[in-house]
Amino acid sequence: MKLTTTHLIEMIKALPVNESFDYVNTKSRSTVVIISVDAAEGSVTIKRTTKEGSVKESRINLKKLSVIADGLKENSPITIDDLLRNNDNVRSAIEAILVRTAEIYTYTVDNHKTMVWVPSKPHTAGIIQPLSTEDFGIVSFEEAKPLTEKLLKSTIELLNIQIAETKKLLKAFDREVEKTEELLQRQESLLKMISK
Repeated sequence: MKLTTTHLIEMIKALPVNESFDYVNTKSRSTVVIISVDAAEGSVTIKRTTKEGSVKESRINLKKLSVIADGLKENSPITIDDLLRNNDNVRSAIEAILVRTAEIYTYTVDNHKTMVWVPSKPHTAGIIQPLSTEDFGIVSFEEAKPLTEKLLKSTIELLNIQIAETKKLLKAFDREVEKTEELLQRQESLLKMISK
């Protein structure tokens, strides 16, 4: 079964608006509120509040909702970082909303929090419903091992991408530092010449 963007929007629309939802990572103490869902336009307007109290309104557009719908596979756990390729600054807010829809569960494997779309077993919308290993049909570590390996490989791939990008930024920064040092040396030499 394939999750369509239309069905994803319907699930989000079933959630209460103007109700504060805590992020899945309880350490963050941040919250998100659904302000509106525009099914015709295919967008969701949200308001995020950080633990420091700063408030920011954001819009989840049709393109992003389509990426989410395409990434969620039936009965297949996925992290929010993998789902959004680790490149969205509202990942945690989106995760907080998704796991409260009626067909998406949370599932923890080796301390990795994932989401699982289980359309055959809807739960009450608006709450986070964890999926146990028994529910998911995994009863031992050996059976969970392939899933854990997949999650770890995906996380390692994302970390390698981040490291490569950081190295590029550092090289560019190093070049700028070298240019600035050269300019400083020229200016100091010029000052010495003038001072003689």
